[in-house]
Amino acid sequence: MNGRITKLFSCCNGNRVLVIETNFSEFHKLLKNIEPTCNSNRWYSDKFKESPEFTQTINNKSYHFQQLI
Repeated sequence: MNGRITKLFSCCNGNRVLVIETNFSEFHKLLKNIEPTCNSNRWYSDKFKESPEFTQTINNKSYHFQQLI
């Protein structure tokens, strides 16, 4: 793996990866394009600090979030 990559964030829905990104701000931006009513950048940052994995329901769809690195 590329040693310059220090973080990797993913968002999945129904066994399908919807967003995968090394830059957290870009990750949130891409998520916001998919689900405009998602929570704030700060909310997700705090959730990833609590746990590297969590699930959230947005508009009756279940999303699984994971910080892989």
